[in-house]
Amino acid sequence: HAETAAARGASDAAAALREAIAAAAAEDAADANDCSAAEEDGTVVENQSQNQNQNQNQNQNAAREWLAAAARAVAIAELACADAATPETRAAADAAADAELAALCALCVLLARRRGTRGRGGKTRGAPRDSPSLALVGGPNAEAFRARPGVRRAATLRASLRLLQLEAEAAAVVTIVSDEGTVSDEGTVSDAWPAATATLATMAVLGEEFCLLREHARWRAAGGGTGDDHGIASHLPAPPPLPPALEAVVRGGDANGANGASSEGAEALLERMEECHVLLLHGLHALRRHVSHRHSWVSSSGRNVGGETIGGVSMITPGARALLSPTLGAFLHPRFPFRARLRRRALRLVAAAATSTSLASSAATAAGDADAKAAAKAAASALCEHVWPSLSALLEVDHPARRAAGVTAAESERGAISTSTSTGCARYVIETSSRCISAFLRSGAWGWGRAEREICAPHAPTAFWKAAGPPYRALALRMYSRLKARSISHWSPYDPVGV
Repeated sequence: HAETAAARGASDAAAALREAIAAAAAEDAADANDCSAAEEDGTVVENQSQNQNQNQNQNQNAAREWLAAAARAVAIAELACADAATPETRAAADAAADAELAALCALCVLLARRRGTRGRGGKTRGAPRDSPSLALVGGPNAEAFRARPGVRRAATLRASLRLLQLEAEAAAVVTIVSDEGTVSDEGTVSDAWPAATATLATMAVLGEEFCLLREHARWRAAGGGTGDDHGIASHLPAPPPLPPALEAVVRGGDANGANGASSEGAEALLERMEECHVLLLHGLHALRRHVSHRHSWVSSSGRNVGGETIGGVSMITPGARALLSPTLGAFLHPRFPFRARLRRRALRLVAAAATSTSLASSAATAAGDADAKAAAKAAASALCEHVWPSLSALLEVDHPARRAAGVTAAESERGAISTSTSTGCARYVIETSSRCISAFLRSGAWGWGRAEREICAPHAPTAFWKAAGPPYRALALRMYSRLKARSISHWSPYDPVGV
């Protein structure tokens, strides 16, 4: 795909991509020659290591220059799209910008793939140590992504998700068990995840725009912006103003007022809102598959009992911890006007992350691996800090009795789920909450007392079954049963901790 994109374009980004492909081929050839020469001579040249390090640094600097050149070419092409005056020039500028962005995406994927592989001689490939993800989206705030249209946004999001997968594969710990029973690591695990940061930034931009556009669509449907002082919208406050760039897109080139209440403006608003919704659905689905993938290894003391591998450690996917952020919690919180389908997709993502955390914590406890146990507890703590408050708020929407006595529901923000309606995903909320509580208990982030208080809130566990009403008691019984089912499914009958 990279070679095809480079052959089609004659731009700066395509030229940088061609240089990267040529350098990769030359590096592979030099690597093969060095390896074959060492095999023929049976000796190791002393200066070979120094030459390899020098070449590697040169290739990394060249890769940074290629990335910068390709990013500049995309920025220039996108500025040309904004300055186009006629439909013909606009179409040509859009085609050029699409080609530039395709070359940049291919270059980023190529460099990320080289970064995660080693040559035949065992040396690291000549790729930049820093991830190219931020250059693709325009920094931690995804400024470049925010200004792109729907087609180029889809290409950017797809490339970002691919970079996240490649970065996780590059950082996965390759654990080797030697004949003497010692365990060695041949990988690196980094605390910084630029690919996860870039992906979350794009998701945050899409989520923010969807909420703003849906609030404006509801306000206009109620008669807002039409000048009618007797409509339903006259009793509602005006929604937050749209950013200038988004306002220009929503107007659709219409100059009849800033509110864009014309038919063209309304059509552009709905089209942009649907684009954000579709991209968010795809992104959440891809992230769920990413966090569900697990790496595992079996220690030297591992044994097989009844088909169960005892002594193995199931690792959480590298980078999954960085995805458990406030951005993910915002997709669940009822004050944001996301659709039920999108909220269910986010709940599936959280449930998959909680399941992976539970399995990793159980395996680490059985194997006595302190590092894996700490990693699982860190992931559970992130779930507790960023996700659990939103899950609790969703439970309160479907079951108002969970609110503390004397505390009324705060006035919901514009576009939020009404407190008199359902979330539309009650079963998903209960299942996800049970999986999260199981992960908290398994990792040690919560004790049983905290879990029972959260299930029976706002009552005390000792007085809950007398004070709570029948619907709320049915909810608690359902959560207890799901928690028990998750606990039994995660514990092996040969695991002494589970027993």
